[in-house]
Amino acid sequence: MHQWSDTAAGLRELRRVTRGPVVVLTFDGDALDLLQLAEYAPELIAAATRHWT
Repeated sequence: MHQWSDTAAGLRELRRVTRGPVVVLTFDGDALDLLQLAEYAPELIAAATRHWT
């Protein structure tokens, strides 16, 4: 979602092309290093942090 220029339109399109319930997961880019995942995949956190800054 953070890459969409129009969040509402993106969600509408997601709903249009899927069946049943849709779950959208997102995160706080400023708190990535607080996630438990940071211990196991620091390179993932570093890449996401570069994207957010």
